[in-house]
Amino acid sequence: MTAWLMLNASTHLRKGESVLVHGAAGGVGSIAVQLAKVMGAGLVIGSASSEEKRDFVRSLGANAAIDYSVPGWVDEVLRVTEGRGVDVILESIGGTSSSGTLRASRSLEDISSSALLAAPANPCHQGSSWQRRRQ
Repeated sequence: MTAWLMLNASTHLRKGESVLVHGAAGGVGSIAVQLAKVMGAGLVIGSASSEEKRDFVRSLGANAAIDYSVPGWVDEVLRVTEGRGVDVILESIGGTSSSGTLRASRSLEDISSSALLAAPANPCHQGSSWQRRRQ
């Protein structure tokens, strides 16, 4: 339910668009990867902190899996999207990944965060939930 709401209510994933799912090996993230594919996403990128988890994310149907814990992860997103950034972002990690998330976004219009848990580089208060959705 949470993954569906993040893709359909907090944001609005349209057929053919790209999506970045942070924490893609977790419960909500793994469902979000699969839902995005079913909904017709053109490119699904999942992030996870270990190679084992990234292999799992790819097995769910993600086109690419990146390591959000390394400093160059935004560059990898931009490489995979040919410099465009992603249309939709589901953020569930927080902390230092939040500022990178904003840089990985194509337009800053469809970003949803369900759990900003790690401080200090948080653009929002710790534990808050924020979203921005295009019309």
